Amino acid sequence: MTTTAGWLEPVARAGFAAKGIVYLILGTLLTRAAFGAGGSITDMRGALRAILREPYGRPLLGVLAAGLVGYALWRFLEAFADANRKGTKPKALAVRAGYAGSGIVYGSLAVYAGRLALHAPGRENRGGSILDGWIDASVAQWLVPLAALGLIGYAIQQFASAWRGKLDSSVRAGEAARETGPWVITVSRFGIAARACVFVGIGVLLLTSRTKTASAAANTDTVDSLQWLSHLPSGHWVLAAVALGLGAYGIYQLVHARYRRIVAP
Repeated sequence: MTTTAGWLEPVARAGFAAKGIVYLILGTLLTRAAFGAGGSITDMRGALRAILREPYGRPLLGVLAAGLVGYALWRFLEAFADANRKGTKPKALAVRAGYAGSGIVYGSLAVYAGRLALHAPGRENRGGSILDGWIDASVAQWLVPLAALGLIGYAIQQFASAWRGKLDSSVRAGEAARETGPWVITVSRFGIAARACVFVGIGVLLLTSRTKTASAAANTDTVDSLQWLSHLPSGHWVLAAVALGLGAYGIYQLVHARYRRIVAP
């Protein structure tokens, strides 16, 4: 029987906990913005900058940076060492590619948190992308819509999981419900659906954007999606619901930190 590596389990669990904390802070900031209690629409980097303004913010950012490194490492192990035993069929490889993408995103976030902690924040650049240098415009014309459809497809799958009450198969949901109460499953489902709304927003913006450049695609992010949601009919309430849901997704990540099965590759 395969056992969990002695160092891997605490590193991975710390990673899920760090991700959960960032989402809880993000949800709090967005909820305040939605109800006019201060702040503005922001993303995970904005949540990290908010920590910087608090007492002991830099040490906390350092801890979160280390945790996010652990999360990225676990995602890369899922992608390249098949820690979840997905296999090598086309569908499994697509899922593993998603793990790799997640590892890149959160690895980048870990670097950003570390730079903030060390008084060296990176530049915010939304005006261009290195991708423009090597992705031809004709390629971007079909690659961007393909990425958009992929995001929307993933969001639909997440909506379906939330509706059915199906959490990640690696989470011991029954044990979580017994120890904390069934509310944790409901909150997790709400969080999954709220995050899916953000992916839908990004996908729609990519599909409807008049500029199909790689740069425009790379710079379309959570902030753009949330602003789009806020301009829908009853957008104030839509934004408030998604904001609360992103906080709920943070709780779901804490459920992962405690109840996820983590096995060495």
